[in-house]
Amino acid sequence: MKEHKWRYMTSFLQQTNIPQESKECLERCVDAIYELCGEARQCYSETIKYNENELAKIMLLDGCFILELFVRCHANVEVNEDGQPDPVRKSAWMITALQHDLGLLENQIPFFILVRLYEIVKPRATKNYSVASLALKFFDPLSRKPRPEEKDQLGVNLYQLIKHIL
Repeated sequence: MKEHKWRYMTSFLQQTNIPQESKECLERCVDAIYELCGEARQCYSETIKYNENELAKIMLLDGCFILELFVRCHANVEVNEDGQPDPVRKSAWMITALQHDLGLLENQIPFFILVRLYEIVKPRATKNYSVASLALKFFDPLSRKPRPEEKDQLGVNLYQLIKHIL
């Protein structure tokens, strides 16, 4: 999975063919993760054993992987940038396993980390979806309930109240 995570992170951060833009995107994401590390630590009941650099690396890698996975599943992309079949997407059992793994409490990263990473990369992306709507679409096959509306009757964005994927 580590190889897939690195490949997905690279794909997520390279929304253009201009290397300088991809480098700047990576730098902005790294800066954002470091800014949010302290707040992220407070989201866990147990003490996080990783130092700031290790935690930032995990949050960046996992966050980008999750977001790229959501985007690929939403857009039904089944090939890599090189035109070869994506090993993650071509395997139904792997998607099911990822849906299960991402639903486990111990695998949660704070939702605000995902939102911040997506906000940085989103201007480079062609579609305009919220992280919450992408997550709901990814987990839709497991849900027995209708997908909630994004806004309530007063226009309040309910998806902004989300703390984690669960």
